[in-house]
Amino acid sequence: MKEDWCWAQERGLPKPDLVLFLHLPLEKAAKRNGYGDEQYENYDFQKKVLKNYHKMVDSSWQVSIC
Repeated sequence: MKEDWCWAQERGLPKPDLVLFLHLPLEKAAKRNGYGDEQYENYDFQKKVLKNYHKMVDSSWQVSIC
């Protein structure tokens, strides 16, 4: 997943005043009932997604670890 692809949905939109990023650690997510039932619920893929989100964080983001 490339960073440019992640930002594609934001092009042309006003920059938000605030972005709330509720970060659930992958280890906690994997313990949830039914984890892995969905196509994209696998540890390696979710690790890549999380890495991209961390690249996107800027001063408008507030990150909270759940």
